[in-house]
Amino acid sequence: MAARKFFIVLVVLLATGLLGGQGWTYMITDNYWGAAPVNISNRNIIGAEKHFGISGMEVSYNHSQKYDMASFSARIYSDYFDYESWSKYHTSIGDLFISTDGWHPAGTAPYSQDNFYNDDAEDWELVVTLKKTLPDPFIPGYHNSAGVYIVDEDGIILTKKWVNSWSAYREGQELWYDPLPFQAQVPGAHASWTLYEGYLDIYVVFMGTYIPEDLNGFHWTFSCGNNVIEGGTVPVPPSLLLLGTGLIGLVGFRKKWTGGEK
Repeated sequence: MAARKFFIVLVVLLATGLLGGQGWTYMITDNYWGAAPVNISNRNIIGAEKHFGISGMEVSYNHSQKYDMASFSARIYSDYFDYESWSKYHTSIGDLFISTDGWHPAGTAPYSQDNFYNDDAEDWELVVTLKKTLPDPFIPGYHNSAGVYIVDEDGIILTKKWVNSWSAYREGQELWYDPLPFQAQVPGAHASWTLYEGYLDIYVVFMGTYIPEDLNGFHWTFSCGNNVIEGGTVPVPPSLLLLGTGLIGLVGFRKKWTGGEK
């Protein structure tokens, strides 16, 4: 309980700048398609928008150089996070891939030729692993811990066919990260995520020897890759939304961390 309260207070102080930090909040809209749709022509959403629509991702980062701490949060808005879609399609949420040196996808918007196999595609430096152990049925407010790793390309798991041979899906999108043997999490990084009706919240605090100067590219999808949200940081008016979601989600923070297991 004491550890949970400390974590909540720390995130609040960082988010409000009371620890001398400088930060930003950005909105990433769903202007990314991705390459290699299978059994269907290329488009933004493969399947029904009411099940696979992603309207955006709001991300927030605050770095306190004075205290060598940083906090990050992301809220992903999607129709995928509802009772019907969750139980009907038997797919799983993916991990959050992050770039620390800018966002450089292959091609131009809507990036319909971009995926892992393109030599010009973005290289990801960090990943937040959101365990594949999910509530069934859908449980709003479900909370779990997460892992934070420096990405090694050999550990990336890509989207593929999940249901049957005739299903339409998108290949070659970064989906999960499987830590390599003996690979440890980023020292001092603690993460968690919370599931809600209509959105998913992700939270990270960096307090160790590795604290990124900035986070400026993001990628997320679900196991079939029917829709992908990817983009760089674009300014939006100041918002306290993620501060509020952080407080809600961190209420469920668990004292025991379970490492990088999925």
